[in-house]
Amino acid sequence: MLTGWNIHSVDQVGFELLVVSLLELLKKEGVFLEFAQLEALKTLRNAKLAKIPAETLYRMPSTLHHSFEAFHGHINFNRMKKWLEPNGSMIGSPASAAAYLIGVSVWDERAEDYLRQVVDRPGYASDDFGGMPYAWPTTIFEVSWALYTLSSVGISIGEEEKATLGSLLEETLTAQKGLVGFVPGGLPDADDTAKALKALYHLGSKLSVNALIRTYETSTHFKTYPGERNPNFSANCNILILLLTREDRDRHIQQIVKATQFLTDRAFREHINKKWTQLPNGSWEDICEVTSYRILALSSLLKLPWTHQLGSAYPTIIDLLNEAKSWLISNQANWKKGSYLWIEKVTYSSPVLSEAYCLAAALAPLPVPTPAPDTSSQFCISEKILHGMQATGKLISLTSLFKNSNPWALPLAEMQACFALQALKRKPQSVFPRARKEKDKYMFLIPLAVTAYAGLHRPSVSLSVIYKMMVLSILNFHADEYMESVVEAGFEGRLDNIRDLVREVFAELNIDSKQNSEGGGVNGLGANGRKREGPLDSEDIETRENIKSILTNFIHHILRHPAVIASPSHLQTKLAFELQTFLLAHITQAQDNHRIRAHSKLSTNGHATANHPPTPFPAPPRSFYNWVRTTSADHTSCPFSFIFFNCLISSPLFSSPRTAYLSEDLCRNLATMCRMYNDIGSQTRDAEEKSLNSIDFAEFQMGNAKEELMWLAEFERRKLNSVIGELEREVKGDDGKVMQAVRMVVDLTDLYGLVYVLKDVGIRTRGGGGLAG
Repeated sequence: MLTGWNIHSVDQVGFELLVVSLLELLKKEGVFLEFAQLEALKTLRNAKLAKIPAETLYRMPSTLHHSFEAFHGHINFNRMKKWLEPNGSMIGSPASAAAYLIGVSVWDERAEDYLRQVVDRPGYASDDFGGMPYAWPTTIFEVSWALYTLSSVGISIGEEEKATLGSLLEETLTAQKGLVGFVPGGLPDADDTAKALKALYHLGSKLSVNALIRTYETSTHFKTYPGERNPNFSANCNILILLLTREDRDRHIQQIVKATQFLTDRAFREHINKKWTQLPNGSWEDICEVTSYRILALSSLLKLPWTHQLGSAYPTIIDLLNEAKSWLISNQANWKKGSYLWIEKVTYSSPVLSEAYCLAAALAPLPVPTPAPDTSSQFCISEKILHGMQATGKLISLTSLFKNSNPWALPLAEMQACFALQALKRKPQSVFPRARKEKDKYMFLIPLAVTAYAGLHRPSVSLSVIYKMMVLSILNFHADEYMESVVEAGFEGRLDNIRDLVREVFAELNIDSKQNSEGGGVNGLGANGRKREGPLDSEDIETRENIKSILTNFIHHILRHPAVIASPSHLQTKLAFELQTFLLAHITQAQDNHRIRAHSKLSTNGHATANHPPTPFPAPPRSFYNWVRTTSADHTSCPFSFIFFNCLISSPLFSSPRTAYLSEDLCRNLATMCRMYNDIGSQTRDAEEKSLNSIDFAEFQMGNAKEELMWLAEFERRKLNSVIGELEREVKGDDGKVMQAVRMVVDLTDLYGLVYVLKDVGIRTRGGGGLAG
């Protein structure tokens, strides 16, 4: 196990201290264990020990006392005797008590008696492994969590049991001034206190929450223990539920808002990974405890008003839950077999809680679908937005990415996308001025594509990264629209001046542009060897300054993003280079479009008809291969967006020659392939607007242009998959998280291309208005 252990994927508390300390103890006994990441683990351990002066352990009770086995050789155990709890333990930890006994110079019988009680505890002889628990006893923890779980689904507690268990909790809370830990007399914590108060509230007792708030509230969240370094998600969940459950919730609005903001921000900014999969037999992972968690969570979520807008997916989800409950009941004999799902300094199980959660899930009431649900609640989605998202859902369901997905998965993604769309509309992107009033269909496609993909594949990125990529996708649409409707339309014959402007902005940012692939403007020539275009008149100069201001805002928005500023300088430079290349590619594309329109006017003399179409456009001065992999690919925004995404996820892909080269090749193949798909879908619009399309090149005058372009796109797909395979073999040490993220970008970019093949969702910028149908 140690040979293949990845220390960067561990969730257990203080593992770097515990493992190294235990390995050193084994070494003293002649047992030597070596593994690949041992030195890296020691480095983590030393860094953490440097932050924990020994004096902090001597001064006051601390959660560190729960793990004395991690501090052999670093503290004087003789100074710890005063912190033994009345039952002889160190905060209820047998391992910590044993470490204390090993370390003290005078044997302590209280600690020995405690360890003997642990060994003699009921059920020890029948323990599957004969091992010692990580904590004992866990009276308050198991009683309060079990009572609340059962009561929350309406399971009544017998009067005798209610009196006995309620008295235990209430007396412990009273004795410890409104706070409890996982055992009577132990170090109190916010998590167990909140659960105990919730359990008592369900039993009819209304003890004050003032001590909980006074002890654990901070300026931004609730801490679990005094002196805690990292906020605890679970503790804040339990405190929020407690405050919302109580009748006096209006007295604690400030605390409710605080906990809510902390939890939503944490969920938004961090990746919360729970990849439990429902199986055909109705269970999740064939594990009773896991299945019970899912049943309870989903049955609670189905009480939210917007779930009734899920359409046919709503009764389908209820059917799935009924199947899960049937499976759970049929496996009742396994309810007490707790699974190792709970995480502290070790991963542990609780047979008591496993049975309690299974019983609650089996008896949890499920809502009944209604034929005409009320959707007037302010928490429901407007029917107009929902219908637009559902129409987009039908479109993407035709793509290979979603053809075989579960029938309820897309409606759920559509609902999530509606909320994402509302968030995007609350903070509209104002970088580019927009005069258009037509409906932007891509505003439905972007959030739905991302939420549907995330629901299907669970990529290892946070909601924050996903949202930022939505924002970038919208900005890219706006940039395309602006460059075409303002720059291209307003500067025909004078675009070299705008090319100079772009370089000027980057020069002012101190970005080197000499290597740019869209070079030009030397020896009196424009881009790609054309004769340089004419100067600007006074009116153009004023417009030029306005364009400079807008493009500067766009460039600053990208290059001064906090994630970009926090990235290595070489990645910032590369992003600036690709962003400049993107803008210059737009100008080159615009000049090609001007040539097409000029040729069209000359060849038809303004009188083209069905019987007398214009003569074919002469081939551009480059081959299709050259164009589609340079100007065309850069014009898609894929290259600079890929670098920006790498900044968002702190990617290591550009930190070695191999992965950097493969990543750039991957991006170039992806951009090339998607441009081909885009051109297949936008043929009609490009022909009407006289915009350069792949099929305008001479190579496509020799056969079925659309069929040939599709073959080339699929050829690029095969190359892309080959590069991804090579990159996956080179990227190691992160459990595949980076490549999961890369796959998401690749698949979503591919999805946009496939959607274009089905329906052109681009923006019309010349004549006709609206979007291609």
